[in-house]
Amino acid sequence: MFAINQHADKKKEKEPGIPNGYPFKAEALAALEQMKQHAEHEKELEKQQRAKFLQAKRQQAIEKQRKVQEELKLRQEKFELRGKPPLFIYCLTR
Repeated sequence: MFAINQHADKKKEKEPGIPNGYPFKAEALAALEQMKQHAEHEKELEKQQRAKFLQAKRQQAIEKQRKVQEELKLRQEKFELRGKPPLFIYCLTR
């Protein structure tokens, strides 16, 4: 029916309209390019930090799960060692 523009939220950044007659056009364009590179670098650093954080969080979850499994195993072994009460107690309680 209706065509939905899937890329409507992605807007291209416009290049600054620096006139050719501007005396420091090359310096202004170089400064803008440097700002773009710095922003990309910051974005990449944030991405790396987030990845490290998520990796640490996953590692903590794995460690917690391992500890829970160990505790469960110890409880099970303790229960099995405790065993059943002697047979004569069963006879007396019935």
